[in-house]
Amino acid sequence: MTTHLKYVLHLMLIFVLGSCSSLKYLDAFDGHKNKPSKVEVTTYKVSNSKGEIEEKMAFKIVHYYDAEGRKVTSTDFKSDGTPSSGGRDYFYDKYGNLTQMIVYMRSGSVYLETNYRYNKYGQKIEWERIRKGKKTVYESTFDRENRLVKRDCKDLEGRTEDKIILRFDEEWREIELTTFDKNCDQKRRIESFYNEKGKLVLSKWYNSKDELYEFHENIYSLDNCCDKLSKSYLVKNGEPILKAITEENHIYDKYGNWIEKRLILDGENTWVTKRKFEYYHP
Repeated sequence: MTTHLKYVLHLMLIFVLGSCSSLKYLDAFDGHKNKPSKVEVTTYKVSNSKGEIEEKMAFKIVHYYDAEGRKVTSTDFKSDGTPSSGGRDYFYDKYGNLTQMIVYMRSGSVYLETNYRYNKYGQKIEWERIRKGKKTVYESTFDRENRLVKRDCKDLEGRTEDKIILRFDEEWREIELTTFDKNCDQKRRIESFYNEKGKLVLSKWYNSKDELYEFHENIYSLDNCCDKLSKSYLVKNGEPILKAITEENHIYDKYGNWIEKRLILDGENTWVTKRKFEYYHP
């Protein structure tokens, strides 16, 4: 089956399953503005050779959306432009929740299948990953009153391998993540802090002894909502040591979607990502 035919059949299936539905939990078009039908994302490695800046393609992924904003399929490519896999297909319920994602090998056989289940609030309570006959299940239990989520990772026999506890604020922004091993001993804890606009400004990382060993600060541009300066620190003997300074700069199209993002590490251009949009109504 050709890629085009598979895409058309998939669109027909999505249309039938999605008819007369509210799609109230769908993040339409992945948040992109002006209803794109296709988004091509190419990432380049930037090098500075003999005073000349060179951008060399590292990888590319292309996403396709239906008219309601559901991502239907994705195709990805290696640095030489050849497909790196057989693509991905996405399936949804009538409320717009992603219920299944299938990743194919270049031969067309299934490489990875992931299935999702949700509660009545559209929150993910289970996802199941199946690869080469091995199944891993992640189950989440929500305490909505206290903004608390407990998540278990189970193997094929149902044994718990890892456990995660997440805490959220009133806006359901994650403010604490704690991971535990199968014996319920803490492995790591991360605290997250936000500004008045809801953007992450500080994260603190603690080890198994609950000692602070790393933290990250984000400073956002006043003129551009996505441009930011990030500083990463290691903590040794209670003293912070600057690890890295990272900048993210963006260029936007007339609809407000960023079409270029540059990553600058310690003053040097390292990566650039460029996006091309095709819209249903340009």
